[in-house]
Amino acid sequence: MLRYLIIILISLSTQLSYAQVSEGGSPISFTSNLDSKSIPVIKVDKPDMKVIALEDELDAKQGNIFKYGRSVFTNVDIIKDAQKEILNNGNIIYRVILHADDALALGVNFSTFWIPNGGKLYLYSIDKSQVVGAFTSSNNNKNNSLAIELIKGSDVVIEYEESKNASKNPKLIINELAYAYRGVSSIFNMKDGNFDSSDPCQVNVNCSPEGDNWQDQKKAACRISIKAGWGYGWCSGALINNTANDCTPYVLTADHCAYAQSSYASVNDHNQWIFYFNYESTNCNNPNSAPTSNTISGCSQISYSGAIGGVNGNIASTSDFYLVELNTVPPTSYGLYSAGWDRSSSSSPSGVSIHHPSGDIKKISTYTSSLQNDSWYNNFGGNTHWRVTWSATVNGHGVTEGGSSGSPIFNNNGHIIGDLSGGSSYCNATSQPDLYGKFSFSWDQTGTANNARLKPWLDPINSGVTYIDGLYCGLAVDGCTDPNAVNYNPAALN
Repeated sequence: MLRYLIIILISLSTQLSYAQVSEGGSPISFTSNLDSKSIPVIKVDKPDMKVIALEDELDAKQGNIFKYGRSVFTNVDIIKDAQKEILNNGNIIYRVILHADDALALGVNFSTFWIPNGGKLYLYSIDKSQVVGAFTSSNNNKNNSLAIELIKGSDVVIEYEESKNASKNPKLIINELAYAYRGVSSIFNMKDGNFDSSDPCQVNVNCSPEGDNWQDQKKAACRISIKAGWGYGWCSGALINNTANDCTPYVLTADHCAYAQSSYASVNDHNQWIFYFNYESTNCNNPNSAPTSNTISGCSQISYSGAIGGVNGNIASTSDFYLVELNTVPPTSYGLYSAGWDRSSSSSPSGVSIHHPSGDIKKISTYTSSLQNDSWYNNFGGNTHWRVTWSATVNGHGVTEGGSSGSPIFNNNGHIIGDLSGGSSYCNATSQPDLYGKFSFSWDQTGTANNARLKPWLDPINSGVTYIDGLYCGLAVDGCTDPNAVNYNPAALN
């Protein structure tokens, strides 16, 4: 998140247990009498931490997103480089360990990923307390790649099981690891047993009364692990509906989140973004153990404002939006909501923002005074942003932090009207404002090309409407849902 005058170093978090789209279960080695001492260990070089310290210092001065990790490169072919064993049932198991000195956690990026029918892939920590998978042929995709969320510690075990009756020739090649060197300890070694990477005034999204009227909208909000260049950091975003009501999985976030090392995230970078949904406490209290969440790996850039170094040169001249499409349609079991929007220029008298400050569990910030027209820092008085001042509520005084960037701000009708660029609110400065890039400006005032506006994508039928409601894809909820589901109500389009 960009700040006006002060950039604070934030503590980011990830969780031990969550569900990337997979089949679950546990590796066969956990219940088999297999030799684990002879598993090959492939060491990956640790990044130059002195160089990284200088880069991080520059990021802090320039207001770039706080990075929790860096890329380290390798070339590991699981089938060729792993230990191969034949089980009593005739199945074949391949195991290998990747190691990087002093890493707090490692994320694994498969540059080539294809699993035949009957194959199962798991990744787990060396102490077996964290397991992700099974990944199967259902995870094959058009990009032939897959990014796996962080596994705690400096070692990650990769295990592939091939059925004796399975098709052969899996392709599992790893070219890069996300080396986490800071900002993840709060989840792997929780302080006082609680999630507290965000500041203490923040309000959990399921607090009552703050979150009572926003239970649909919270299911649109997500935390995003952003890969841009050689760095990894956190931002927030939200699933957003379009006038075709066709459940295209668009996510709206901030332009500045996708910019690093003097360029925007590449196509390959986007394939390594990870979207975390439903990462929240079930109530108003912080949990004592890691909450589960649902994740989607990979996306494609659709349109953007060019807020930093692109179309319009700098954030002061535009609205700082970034629209992507998920590479995978979220399963209906995730229970996600595609939020509605309002492209009018009308101010809102009240509403909320739902976000992941400091990469923490989902929080809610409330405003009860009308939004004001404004522009980014040093360009006040313009019309590209909404200026908001947050209100104290029953359970705290929600503000924003690093990691909140890109989060949606909702009007009193529950529609998205902007995404967070940044600001100067803190728990010790709750009266200071934040700035959200206007949805109305992003709609058609950030350029003439389709990839510089929201309009072509969010109104594909050219309806000309000024606002639409959200919907639950695949579920019948309040008569507004997926066109292929029961009780679809096209009247939800206004």
